[in-house]
Amino acid sequence: MILFVRSGRGGCSLLGRKSSNRATLLLSNAGAFANSFPHMSEFIGRLHPLLVHLPIGFLVLLGIFEVLARWPRGQNLAPAVRVILILTLPASLLSIVCGWLLADSGDYDGQLLFWHRWLGIGLGAAGSGLLVLHWRRQLRTYRWALVVTLGLLVATSHFGG
Repeated sequence: MILFVRSGRGGCSLLGRKSSNRATLLLSNAGAFANSFPHMSEFIGRLHPLLVHLPIGFLVLLGIFEVLARWPRGQNLAPAVRVILILTLPASLLSIVCGWLLADSGDYDGQLLFWHRWLGIGLGAAGSGLLVLHWRRQLRTYRWALVVTLGLLVATSHFGG
């Protein structure tokens, strides 16, 4: 890549090969980054199998904590439930974004991918809804929504492999 850039002394200089000018380095690296973006998005997408287990674990842990909270010894779990719900949101969003990028690689069956993608997005939305219900202290509705969300988790996991 050859660039003409006005130098500080009013003249023009040819940039490219061994120039120490930072603009040259920045522009040449920007072009290289733009050409490598498909590889970068594929790399980020490959993090989906790793990241997807965080929200899965958080949701299963929520179910366990809600069952344990029925007994007197589990009454102290309420603050932990809220923390887990808050952590579930960014973990779900990261997993969804990485999964979307991974799906663009084209290595997956279209029908299974369709169901896994949209059930996963629905699962992320359901997790957000759980946080809102718990925050508003609508605990009866929250518990029923948690049961439905865990069922959605099973379906999403089934289509995801």
